[in-house]
Amino acid sequence: MPYTENCNILMLGARGTGKTSLLVSMVHVFNQLKYKNPLRLTSSDSFSEKEMQKRWNEVTSIFWEKSQTSSWAEDFHSSDTSENQYFFDLQVTSDFLFYFKFIDMPGKYMLSDDGLEKARKEIGEANVIIITIDTPHLLSEDRRYNSIFNISDLLSGVLFGKSGPKLILLVPTKCEKYYYERQMMDVNNAVKKSFSGLINLLNGDNRYTIAILPVLILGDVVFSHFGEKGETYYSFRKDAPVYSPIFCEQPMIYALNYLIKRKL
Repeated sequence: MPYTENCNILMLGARGTGKTSLLVSMVHVFNQLKYKNPLRLTSSDSFSEKEMQKRWNEVTSIFWEKSQTSSWAEDFHSSDTSENQYFFDLQVTSDFLFYFKFIDMPGKYMLSDDGLEKARKEIGEANVIIITIDTPHLLSEDRRYNSIFNISDLLSGVLFGKSGPKLILLVPTKCEKYYYERQMMDVNNAVKKSFSGLINLLNGDNRYTIAILPVLILGDVVFSHFGEKGETYYSFRKDAPVYSPIFCEQPMIYALNYLIKRKL
């Protein structure tokens, strides 16, 4: 019977930052690497399998629902208001199995005392924390993004205490516009500036490892502009767009590398 290692991966971020969409693309793209990498994430239960298929349909439906539209306000990210958990197995060797629990925490938890208490509990128990960052808002809010959503304060309050070792991944989402316009250095610098307090805190504590990993969740859907009421508008970057995520496997690869090294 293989040795089993349990791992909690917490998806944390404000509402609409693309947590669920990232999870779907992360699993999909990671499993597409099978010819280069024999590892494969497999749903551990029927709920996870059915829910991932449902989310996959939601993420990819944008390409046929909006095919005749020049631009549209954001409406393709999940607006769930309850926490979801997804379970996956990953066979590393014949005698070593990872058992992953992904916790997809709704952004509304950032807005209430009860929600924040639940978030603190999950942060304390997580081995890996993936923080999704809405890149268009990050670059438009005069670098005030982090203070608006209070992510650093929430994390610092938990991690500064008696917390075990963790990998913290800052993941800017919706980066398509900036990637194709060769502005990814601006994205990286904006994350460093906005989250400087948290980064400095974690870099000074050898319990924690931190990295910035920008992703393109959809590939051919790019940020267009903000509406008068604050809506976020998107458009396709080319005719005949297709679902073409880029770099979405990286958070999973970083997490695996971190967890395996800790067991060696």
